[in-house]
Amino acid sequence: MSLSVVVTIVLPVLLIAAGVAVDGAEQARAARIAHTVAAEAARAGCEAGSAAQLVGQDGSGLARQAAQESARSAGAERMSQLVIEVRGDAVSVATEVTRPTRLLSLIGVTEVHGQAHELCTLVPR
Repeated sequence: MSLSVVVTIVLPVLLIAAGVAVDGAEQARAARIAHTVAAEAARAGCEAGSAAQLVGQDGSGLARQAAQESARSAGAERMSQLVIEVRGDAVSVATEVTRPTRLLSLIGVTEVHGQAHELCTLVPR
């Protein structure tokens, strides 16, 4: 077996393995960003709507607006999805963050995604 045959077989395998390692880290980063944005937005929504909720008024509009502002200002570059639901005393935020690949784009995988869902509920004490 000549050296060129070994290089022809082994080099693509090594590139794919490196791509999985590098772009796997990008996917983990996307998931971390998605979780951070969702948690911050849910918390902001609960805080904004809590005052109205505690005195028996509907704070869902304030909660939704605060959650949207928090998610947008969190600097989540490439946030491809943001879903905010306010039901009673609960604020639910689902996010998806898209990041470009670095090495796997050589084989046609151009982006990776990270998703998160967070729920904040106002609990009176």
